[in-house]
Amino acid sequence: FVLFVRRYMRNLLLGRSQMAFEVSHPNAPHPSKKSIRAKLAKTYKKDEKCIVIYGCRPKFGGGKTTGFVSIYDTVDLRKKYDATYLMARDGLAVKKERTRKAKKELKTRVKKVRGKQ
Repeated sequence: FVLFVRRYMRNLLLGRSQMAFEVSHPNAPHPSKKSIRAKLAKTYKKDEKCIVIYGCRPKFGGGKTTGFVSIYDTVDLRKKYDATYLMARDGLAVKKERTRKAKKELKTRVKKVRGKQ
């Protein structure tokens, strides 16, 4: 597959580079996030743990996939600023397991607060 980088932006406050990417893969299935991450790590000379890929959307008819990527300067910066569910997906954090009752109580509390200042 061929990887194109679109809309590159450097975010100094969060210590990362943000960009949209486009993958061209004619006559082939949608490439995995792991293979895209490996290609980006090789291109930007970064550790694969510093790269976050999200929002992958294959185009109807195939052949093209778009998505977003954040490349952090260090793993520590990623652990400090990145979303927990994205780190859990990559094995850098542990997702909190809540009981069924705790989830329902949280949902009820959120419903009561919604719309109030």
